[in-house]
Amino acid sequence: MQKYNFRIMIITGIAVVFLLVFFKLRLAPYKSNAIAKINGNLIYNSEFKEFSKNMKFRDINDKKRALDSMINQKIIHIYAEKSGILENELKPEFIKEQNYKFQQELIEYYFNKYLDENSKPSDAEIKDYYNNTELFTLYYLGFSNGADETGSSIETAKILLDEGLPFAEVFDRIHPDKKIESHYIGSFDLNDLEEEMPVFYEAVKNLPVDKYSKLLNTDFGKIILYRAKTVPLKKISSYLRDKLVIQKKYGLDKEFTENYRKLLVIDSTTIKEILDSKDLMDKDNLSKIIVRYSDNDDEITLRTFMQIARDLLNYTITPDLEFEEVLPVITTISVRQRMFNDAIRENLDNVNEFKKIWRNEKQALELEQAKKVIQHVIDKYSETVFKVSDDDVMKEYLAKRHRYRKSGYFKLQRLIVDDEIKAYEIYNSLFGGADFSEMVKTHSIEKNADYTLGITNYLKRDELKDHYEKLLPIKPGEISEPLKQDELYIIYKILDFQEGAITPYPEVQDIIRTELTLSKVENWVNKIKTEYNIEIETFYENLEN
Repeated sequence: MQKYNFRIMIITGIAVVFLLVFFKLRLAPYKSNAIAKINGNLIYNSEFKEFSKNMKFRDINDKKRALDSMINQKIIHIYAEKSGILENELKPEFIKEQNYKFQQELIEYYFNKYLDENSKPSDAEIKDYYNNTELFTLYYLGFSNGADETGSSIETAKILLDEGLPFAEVFDRIHPDKKIESHYIGSFDLNDLEEEMPVFYEAVKNLPVDKYSKLLNTDFGKIILYRAKTVPLKKISSYLRDKLVIQKKYGLDKEFTENYRKLLVIDSTTIKEILDSKDLMDKDNLSKIIVRYSDNDDEITLRTFMQIARDLLNYTITPDLEFEEVLPVITTISVRQRMFNDAIRENLDNVNEFKKIWRNEKQALELEQAKKVIQHVIDKYSETVFKVSDDDVMKEYLAKRHRYRKSGYFKLQRLIVDDEIKAYEIYNSLFGGADFSEMVKTHSIEKNADYTLGITNYLKRDELKDHYEKLLPIKPGEISEPLKQDELYIIYKILDFQEGAITPYPEVQDIIRTELTLSKVENWVNKIKTEYNIEIETFYENLEN
């Protein structure tokens, strides 16, 4: 079994035991080579990029391990499909989720379509707003936060403005390399200015046209604001159009929902009788109609209401509830159902624009459901196949304590040569009993500043780089085989471990438990591959840098 180190476990998100990420993308892949194949289905770099977008890789081996993790998750999903877990245990809930999501998206599309179609202002409305609203058109002179107010361009600007020189001419003197239009802020009515730029609002709310403000200290520099005459309608028509659209939509939003509430005919008497009977599941009670609509034959029975409330809103009616508690839920569901029915009657579910929205939302939902499949399988076998006991964790800690050390702990003596054959000749001599210090003096090409015998301070994991894993099992007094680094070969002798470097058991027990669980999961996945004839091919060479 391939051994995962802790960094890779964190990198691949395996610390949460396969549960957080599973991507079953159906998007067309980018034009890139396939990196794996599962039962003939290709996996492309584009899908792997989505899977690993929050991961950091040191080298290609990290990417290989991440790809292996991704493949294992897909195998778990295949197992859930082939074993019937998906069909029998999860699919009914997934169908409810999809139905709810579909209804929600269609209602939202219907609602937004209504708003969009009814919120477009006419040219006459825009012109009328322009003529009857006091607009603040602002420009600014900008200075750096470090600029001195005296003996600088700020002082010059103030003097020129006080003398009555037009703002455009002052601007040209202060910023000769720029055009005044580049310092145009915009045209606003006072309410918008207060909401969007409260600092500016306070400075100009009482400012007459063709006047300038006092110097303002802002997060983006020191500025002087100038209120110009309102710009032509043509220049700000887009701003005014957007503003009026927002205003209209706000009013239509309330109107739209309120109109649907007005259509409801809630049978309060019947609902109270049902609640008083304390027998909500009585067959006769379930068939009673509790809501009608005043303009058509749509109806909602207690059975329909309870099913929707339970499945979609996670709300359950009990005999203890009062009518006042149930009424808001009845209203919400009734409005929602009528909106959905109207959207279906208008055939909006077949509009291309909605189909595109639904495809994207359905794909996102499938990704979430795929994660639930992985979690469900792991949870299902967590107390049997994947169970790791406290005793298992302690035994692993005692057997492999060298793996659970803090970062700075190796004190070493090293011998460095630039020839592989020579390195192994020296290693054989050392293995035969030669003195390490004498061999360093004779053969090592390392020139330490103090000409020591290759003895280091306590080195950290990052300083040892790829050699860290190789040195983990070696005990004080032992030597390593020649380890390659660039074009050099290094032989290490472990002199000492930093005192207190072993991490206490409570700090690593969760990490060890995760690692042991992963081992069990991986062994189980390998059995699943055989049992269900799952064919895997990996093309590591196609992983993109």
